[in-house]
Amino acid sequence: MSVEVSIMKPEIEPATYESIDARVSRHFPIRHVLIYKWEFDKAKSWEDVKKIMGRYYYWIEAKDESIVFTAPVKPTVIGILRKNGELIVINMDKHYSLQKIEGVGKKYIEKNTGLKLKKV
Repeated sequence: MSVEVSIMKPEIEPATYESIDARVSRHFPIRHVLIYKWEFDKAKSWEDVKKIMGRYYYWIEAKDESIVFTAPVKPTVIGILRKNGELIVINMDKHYSLQKIEGVGKKYIEKNTGLKLKKV
């Protein structure tokens, strides 16, 4: 069984090379998990989403079904964008509160993917 994988690096460079150990708790590294439904907004197709995301995120796509992405600045927040209309956001950064992820983080993801998100 072979898996087709595409890997993209963002056009922007990381602003910091801070050690992940300083930000991630080793006792329980997953801090918050949020699930959203998404619909196309500025992006009109799956290909548009990939083009927009390529400017801001590191991302990988497996078999045209889902995209796993992270920002180059703080790679302790991971998103899983599924073609079925679901987005899962996993936060491992102890400095991000749930309110910050739901507010600022949601707007940032919407802007940098071209999608509209609704919390499930």
